[in-house]
Amino acid sequence: MRQKNKTIRGILALALCGISFIFTQKVFAQSTIDVIIHYVSGVVDQEEYAYRVKAFVSVLDSAGNPIKDLDETHFSISEDGQTMVVDAASLVEDEPIDLVLVLDTSGSMFGLKLDAAKEAAVNFINALSPEDGIAVMSFNEEISTHINLTLDHQAVIDEVSLINAELESGTCLNDAAYEAVQLASAFQSGKRAVLLLTDGVDELPDGSVCSLFRLDDVINLASAGIARVPVYTIGLGNRIDEESLMRLSTLTGGRYFYSPDESQLEALFNRLFDQLKSQYVVTYTSHAGPGSHVFVVNVEYLGAADLDTRNFLLPELPPQINILSPAGGEEVRGEVTIMVSARGDVDQINQFTILIDDELVDVPDLLLSGYVFDFNELDPGTKTIAAIAYDEEGVEISRDSITVIIPIVEPTLPSPTATIPPPTPVVEEEQVAPVRFPYLWVILGGIVLAGAVVYFWFRSRETPAAASIQERVSPYVTVGRGEAVYAYLTILHSDDELMIGQTIEISKSPIRLGRRATNDIIFAQDMPVSREHVVIENTPEGISLTEISTTGEDGERKRPRYGTFVNEEKVGVDSVFLDNEDEIRLGSRVRLKFETFAGRMMAEELLTYDEVMLPGSGTEDTRTMETDQARENGEDEDGTREMPSE
Repeated sequence: MRQKNKTIRGILALALCGISFIFTQKVFAQSTIDVIIHYVSGVVDQEEYAYRVKAFVSVLDSAGNPIKDLDETHFSISEDGQTMVVDAASLVEDEPIDLVLVLDTSGSMFGLKLDAAKEAAVNFINALSPEDGIAVMSFNEEISTHINLTLDHQAVIDEVSLINAELESGTCLNDAAYEAVQLASAFQSGKRAVLLLTDGVDELPDGSVCSLFRLDDVINLASAGIARVPVYTIGLGNRIDEESLMRLSTLTGGRYFYSPDESQLEALFNRLFDQLKSQYVVTYTSHAGPGSHVFVVNVEYLGAADLDTRNFLLPELPPQINILSPAGGEEVRGEVTIMVSARGDVDQINQFTILIDDELVDVPDLLLSGYVFDFNELDPGTKTIAAIAYDEEGVEISRDSITVIIPIVEPTLPSPTATIPPPTPVVEEEQVAPVRFPYLWVILGGIVLAGAVVYFWFRSRETPAAASIQERVSPYVTVGRGEAVYAYLTILHSDDELMIGQTIEISKSPIRLGRRATNDIIFAQDMPVSREHVVIENTPEGISLTEISTTGEDGERKRPRYGTFVNEEKVGVDSVFLDNEDEIRLGSRVRLKFETFAGRMMAEELLTYDEVMLPGSGTEDTRTMETDQARENGEDEDGTREMPSE
C-alpha cells in the first residue's frame, strides 16, 4: 500500500512539474518588449557629402524597465521603406540631456498633491548629472517660466520650492504644453524632453475650455518641423484626461505614466529618470535628399519583437562645387574650358572666382557654363587651379582645387633629307575587260526601289501615336495626360544624359519647369536651373512662358539666378509668347526646342509627297520632281512650252 502511494505521489509530482514547465514556457513566449523612438536628427557629413543620422531609442521590458544589454545585432532599421545599415547602436547613460519641467498649479493641486510633486521633482533634479540642463515652468490659468535652461541645479531647486498652487484657478494644459515645447525646441537637438505633471483636464472653473491651443496643435509642434521634442506626461489622480495625455506622449516620442495618488509620485519620477538615462543611440549614413523622411526601427530580443516609426527632417546640404574639367594631373595646352559643377543649396552661391597658383584669373558671372582660359599665357610646370564660391556677404562657402601640368614644348628640328632614286617604272600589258551590260544589277535595283516605295507609302498612312513619344519620356517628367496635346518640347541639351533627345507632349496647362520634385518637368541634375524656373501656359492669346519669382528671406522677389532665354534673348519680368520652333534656354545649359501642335503636324506633312514618303524629302526634292516632269513634257520650269529650234 505504501509502495502504491509512493507511486501515485511520484506521478503527481511529475505531472505538476510538466504543468509548471508548460506554464513557464507559455509565460516566456508571451513576454513583450516596448520600443520607443524619442528623437531622430541628421547632420551633414562634409567628407562623404551625406548625412549622419542619429536616433534616440528606448527598449523596455513588459514591466517598463529599460533593457540594457543590446547591441547593433538586435536592431534593424529602414528609411523611407529602404533597409539601411546600422553603423552603431550603443547604450548611452552619461550623455547630457536638457529638460523642461512643467508642474500643474491649478486649484485642485493645492496642498498634499503639489507638496508631493515638488518633493519628487527635487529628488529627480538632485539625481541629474552636472552636464544636464533643466528649466522650470508652472501653469494654471496663467503660464509662468520660473527659470530658463541652466546647469545650476541648486538655483532650480530653490525656484521649485517657491511654486504654489492658486485656489479656484483653471488648468490651461494645452497652452502650457505648447509653450514648453517651444522652449525645449531651442535646446540642442538630441536628448531633450518636456516633463509635464497634471491632475486635471484643460478647463476653467466653470467647465469651459481654458487653452487657446488644441491638443493637436501641441502634437504637431512637437512632432513636425524643426521642433521635434518628446513630451513625457504624468497623470495624477482620477480626474485626468488619460487618453489625451497618452496620445500626446505616444505621438511625440515620449511616454505616459499614471499615479493614482501622490504617494506613488516618487517611484514614477525614479522610473522616468531611469528611462531618460538608458536610451540607445542608433546611427547610420543616409544619402537621401533634404526634407521629410520616415525612420523605422525594429528590435528583436529573446524571441520578442517590437518596432516604432518616427518622421524626421534632413536639412539642406550646403553648396559644394567641384571642378569637372580639366582633370587633375592632366596636361593642358592652349585654350582649355574650365567646367565646374555645383550641388546642394546652390541658391546660396552669389559669385565664383578662379585662381591659378593663388593668382586671381577672373570673376566669371556664369562659371557653371564653362570658362575658357589660354594656358599658353603661363610658364610650363605644375599649376594649381582653384574654383571658389561666395555667398551674398562675400564669405567663401565652397572651394575645389586640382593640379594640372603645362608641358615644356621642345623645338622641332628639321630632319636631314636623303636622295632616294626614283623607282623603276613597271610597264604592264593593258588588259581589256569584256564589256557586259549589268542586267542583274538593274533587276536587283528595281526590286529594292519598289520595296522602298511600298514601305514608305504604308508609313505615310500611319498617324504618329502619342505613346511613341511618351515611351521616351524620362522618369523626371510628370506632365498630365488624357487632354488634347497643344505643344511639344524636345530636350536638346541637359546635364542629365537620360533627358537629351526626349520629346514631351504637352497637354496640361499650366506646366511648371524646374529642379524641384514638385514641378511637372523636372531637371534634377541641372544645377543652373532654379528650383522653380518657368511656367508655360496655353492662353486664348497664345502659348506663354513666364519666369517664376520667389520671395527671399529679406522679402524681396527673386527670379531665376541664371536667367531664361528665348532664341538667346533674355526673358524679362513680363510673359513671352512662344512661336513654333523657338529655342528655350533655362540657365546656362538646358536647351529646349518648342513646337506647337499645328507646326509639328505641318512639318510632318511637308515630309510627304502624293502620300509617298521620300527619305530626306523636302521642298527642294518636290521642286526637282516637278521640274523633271516639266522637262519630260517639253515645258520650262515656269510652265511655258519650249519651242523647237529651227
